[in-house]
Amino acid sequence: LILQQLDGHIIGPAILGNSTGLSSFWVLFSIVLFGGLWGILGMIVGVPLFAVIYDITKKMFDAAKEEGLNMDIRSAYRSYETQEKNFCNDMNSWIDSGYNPLEAYNLTIQSVALPGCSEHTTGLSLDIVSASNDNLDDSQENTEEIQWLMEHCWEYGFILRYPKDKTDVTGITYEPWHYRYVGETAAKEITEQGITL
Repeated sequence: LILQQLDGHIIGPAILGNSTGLSSFWVLFSIVLFGGLWGILGMIVGVPLFAVIYDITKKMFDAAKEEGLNMDIRSAYRSYETQEKNFCNDMNSWIDSGYNPLEAYNLTIQSVALPGCSEHTTGLSLDIVSASNDNLDDSQENTEEIQWLMEHCWEYGFILRYPKDKTDVTGITYEPWHYRYVGETAAKEITEQGITL
């Protein structure tokens, strides 16, 4: 039993991690995360998918750092429970401000996805902020880091998911910090055509 645990939790992930470029911690993380989302298939697909996104994100952050820019990931994967808590907290703050529950709900869905509908639950979305500004608000668009990211994210397969001029299409308020991985080909097309998902 001890040998089985050692192999399953230390040796296997270390070997797999070496072949994917991930530490054993991230291998286990991606197995648990994607296994929890999609069962056995998620456990099989999770490690390579996570390895690709991890590598691409690292390259994007390294390129920004070469330009003297420092970015942080404020949020990445988000569980159903966390999204539910975020949604309820936002809705309750609207109610506390004097709105009735229906009005509060309608205001909340403009900026917080319903539990089970958040792109963060897929593990493909990142909230990226300037290291000098931790606020998830419009002030991000004025930072050099986010301006660089808006211009270059497509080169790494990411798109600004909720652009300022697409709120009528997305139904979500402008979020200069929210980036979604769609792959380099799709990101290039989306950017060139000025469209969104």
